[in-house]
Amino acid sequence: MKRILFLISILLLTAWQTFSQDKGYLAIAMGISIPEGDFASNDPDNSSAGLAKAGFMFDLSFASKLGDTYGIAGLIRGQALGTDAQAIADQLSVMFPFGTNGTVESGAWSAGSYLAGVYGSWPWSSKTSADARLMIGLMSAASPEFNIDILADGEIFWIKEQSATGSSVALMAGAGLKYNAGEKLCILLNLDYLYAKPKFKDVETTSSMGIRNYVTFSQPMGTINLGLGVGYRF
Repeated sequence: MKRILFLISILLLTAWQTFSQDKGYLAIAMGISIPEGDFASNDPDNSSAGLAKAGFMFDLSFASKLGDTYGIAGLIRGQALGTDAQAIADQLSVMFPFGTNGTVESGAWSAGSYLAGVYGSWPWSSKTSADARLMIGLMSAASPEFNIDILADGEIFWIKEQSATGSSVALMAGAGLKYNAGEKLCILLNLDYLYAKPKFKDVETTSSMGIRNYVTFSQPMGTINLGLGVGYRF
């Protein structure tokens, strides 16, 4: 019995070492960013409503084990998310229900994030592993531009809010699957949550009536991100 248990132990240890030979990867990925919470809100009574809609993301990532399971990771991410211009138009209809027409054009939220943190990888087989990342870093973001035209009593009035830039600390937690498709090639499927609250200073709003206003605000930016990528294993 002891000999059998010893042989089983040797086989399991050999298998674990085989599964653990993959020390890390360098990868690119693309996917979808889904806003949540205040960032996705279009509630006119919510001062933190971001009016954000689902958008696109692009990642360049790096991970390297320092042992059999845990290591370090880095990530550069770009995101672009549209805005719900219709929500503003609907609010204009509520505010001015008679004899007034309005059109709204809006830009997109964009962000670049630079993150680093810890990485863990748990092999399921010689080709498949489950990965997890916990990261912190910096997000630099740009707010959307808004152009509002209002037709009232035969006259056109306009309001314009300029785009502005802001930055803040960013936090990310995620998990995923890695499949070794070849000797040096791997395929990645990742799901994560990224949060930051950049501050936008002196955002300019102008109007056709000569009014010029500046406002400073912080925007919660929480996104759920799903990406599919390909990587080089080392």
